[in-house]
Amino acid sequence: MPTGSTSADIGLDAPAVTTGSLTWACIDDLTLTLITPVKYEAEKAVVINGTTQTSVSASNGKYVSGIANSDSSVTYRVNVPASATYTMNIRYANGTGANSTMNMSVNEGTATAVTFAPTAGWGQFVDKSVSVVLNPGDNLIKLAKGSTGTVELDYIGEFLVSSQALITTRYEAENGTISGATVGTASNASNARYVKTIDLSTSYVQIANINAPTAGTYKLTIGYANGSGSTSTHTMTVNGASGPTVSYPVTAGWGKFGLITVNVALNAGNNTIKLQKGTGFAELDYIEVAQTF
Repeated sequence: MPTGSTSADIGLDAPAVTTGSLTWACIDDLTLTLITPVKYEAEKAVVINGTTQTSVSASNGKYVSGIANSDSSVTYRVNVPASATYTMNIRYANGTGANSTMNMSVNEGTATAVTFAPTAGWGQFVDKSVSVVLNPGDNLIKLAKGSTGTVELDYIGEFLVSSQALITTRYEAENGTISGATVGTASNASNARYVKTIDLSTSYVQIANINAPTAGTYKLTIGYANGSGSTSTHTMTVNGASGPTVSYPVTAGWGKFGLITVNVALNAGNNTIKLQKGTGFAELDYIEVAQTF
């Protein structure tokens, strides 16, 4: 990204996923979120009747397990700049094979049950988002053993303001520059329209004037559909530079949208995002930007 630049181009190239004689990948929407990448590690929190373990798959190489006693808990001290309802990410593992619960309380308030779906196994971490009301400054967030099963904790972090998003501008794909693709209609698409048949090697959708308030790393949330029956991937480019490969798990079908997130670097000011076909195709609904702390 050039120094002092106020625009950024983002492209996604889609390798093939084959269903019969056709290859497909389907995108519904994108959300951009500015991140201050703060993580609160479980092993650095106040741990009661739990055990710190090591694993290469855990953040910082460590996590907390054995949260299995009635008084087991992990309490984090979290600092935020403003009073708001935040969306908090919890990185966890649940190898029980069934849903497990933990009781979450904030600043010693009333605890609420949080349900954690099973993961691929113990030490196999995934993300779960929950809403928490936080005060400016330090807050205590306690995760204690619940009534069902047990959970391993890696970290909490990525606090998104959900009650008063600082930026909520939506950019419709069908209003962008479209090449080698068509506009389709669907009742579950934003504005009831989206861009489909991005299936030529030169097909793309380019959306300009996407404003980022400050330069930084943003969370790119992609709403997508993948009815191919197997995982699809896109190769991302940012300002012509190669970005991460994005994997899209199978959804319930075409037009049945799910979400996937990746991080991208943007400049302050207007940015241009371009989604271009690789192998297969993608359908695009909109892009939305929200700032986080």
